[in-house]
Amino acid sequence: MVTQIPFTGGSGRLLDRAFANAGIKKTDVFITNVVHCHTPNNRKSLPHEIINCHNFLLRELALVRPRALVLLGEDAVTSILGREAWPFRVGDKVTHDRYVIYPMYHPSYILRKGTAEANRYVESLAHVLKTYISPGVAETTH
Repeated sequence: MVTQIPFTGGSGRLLDRAFANAGIKKTDVFITNVVHCHTPNNRKSLPHEIINCHNFLLRELALVRPRALVLLGEDAVTSILGREAWPFRVGDKVTHDRYVIYPMYHPSYILRKGTAEANRYVESLAHVLKTYISPGVAETTH
């Protein structure tokens, strides 16, 4: 079933583990998507879908006024930082004129890598969350 709520499937379970490890409730942070409607068959977002939702995303961020963003995946990273952000080093802090940003791989990408990689990802994301994110800041996603 498609819920239209970000990260409720396998990727969500991976994020749930990271939030639990960090001691942060997922409900205490703002979670959004670059593309605000679920793509058919969970396919990669198309460029025109990202463009169509970009102003909505920027308006959300203006309303929430986060201090930090965790960007999960290519769509989130390029939507906020632009194409020149690639390649980035996962988990490294990126200084931006409005936010402190932490780019991470999208959890669905990590799930395809296997259990060991998923466990490392959960620990890495939990570290970023625990160290830099507190309730009330935004996490921008795919």
